[in-house]
Formats: sequence, C-alpha cells, structure tokens
Amino acid sequence: MLSIALPATASRLVFPVSMMLLTGLIARHGPEGVAALGVGNRVESLVMMIIGALSTALIPFVGQNWGAGNKERAWRGMRVAVLFTLAWGAACWGVLLFAAPWVASWFTSDAAVAAATTSYLRILSLSFGFQGVCMLVSVAFNAVNRPLVSTTLTLVRMFGLYLPLAYAGAWLWGRDGVFIAGSVATIAGGVAALVWCERFFSRAARSEREFLPEAS
Repeated sequence: MLSIALPATASRLVFPVSMMLLTGLIARHGPEGVAALGVGNRVESLVMMIIGALSTALIPFVGQNWGAGNKERAWRGMRVAVLFTLAWGAACWGVLLFAAPWVASWFTSDAAVAAATTSYLRILSLSFGFQGVCMLVSVAFNAVNRPLVSTTLTLVRMFGLYLPLAYAGAWLWGRDGVFIAGSVATIAGGVAALVWCERFFSRAARSEREFLPEAS
C-alpha cells in the first residue's frame, strides 16, 4: 500500500507547491493576474471534472484487466479514454476561444481582471486535453503498480518544464508569458506521458498476443 501511496502523495504535493511559486511570479505583474489565475483554475476544475470521473473509472478497469492477464483489453480501454479526453479538451478549447470574455464576465465586472481572465482561458484551454491525458496516464500506471512513473512524469512536467518556462515567459512577455508557459509545458508533458504509456502498454499487449498461441 505504501509503495502506491507515497509516490501518489508526492505527486499530490507537487501541484500546491508549484501553484504557490506561480502565484508569486504572477503577482509581480499586478493583482489582475492573480485574480485571473484563481478564476481560471475554477473554470479548469469544472472542465477537468469530466476527465476526473473518467480516470476514476479507468483505475479498476485497467487494474482488473491487467491482473487477469487481459493486457491488450486494458490498453484498448486506455486508448478509448485518451481519445475521448483529447476530443473533450479540443471541444472546450474551441468554446472558450470565443466564449472566454463571456465566461470571465460571470466572475468579475473589473475590465482589467476580465481581460486577464480571458487571456488565461484562451491560452490555457489549449492544453486541457493534454492535462487530461496526464491524469489518465498517471492513474493507469498506478493501476498496474508503476507509481514511480506517474510521480516522475508529474515532477518533470511541473518542475522541469512549467516553472522554468514560466520564469522565462514572465521575463519575455510578462503575465501572458506565464500562461503560455503553462500551456506549452502541459502539452509537452501530455505528449511525453502518452508516448511512455503507449510504449509500455503496447509492448505488454504484444507480449500477451505472442504468448497466447503457445498457451492454446
């Protein structure tokens, strides 16, 4: 239990620590950015609620099929979940690209805060699907008893990509540079997680197919 719980705990700690550092960075460019970050995170949590429910269902599906030796079925289910997540993320990005000012007006009547929130939603929503992929890959590796892979992916995405890019982006483009860094880091992390997952699960499924004729 601890072999799963400790890496998962470490992964959970990464987000609040990184958000603390990012909030301090954005605060240097005015309170509007901090307000936009808060509003954006709430909208993002609503979007990710669908993916969170999917990831919760994916844990027993992958774990049970993997434990029963149905590794190819576990990988097929994972692929369907990933495709749905990318489609959902793309749809949300398409909506927010045009509706971001309207959504921002729900939370504030301050023009500066609304403009910052609009920038956040338009830029960060591009990466929502890839953030969902990171969530799915994380729970899938936990389900097959590979929790350190999930922790490694989370640490690299946040501390290896997001924070360094955020500081560089803030220096180059100010507040929006931090938002751009978040989107780029999440997309890159999602692609890396998907490649790692594809290699691991497809190799396991291929080994299963090669074994079945001999077993029969």
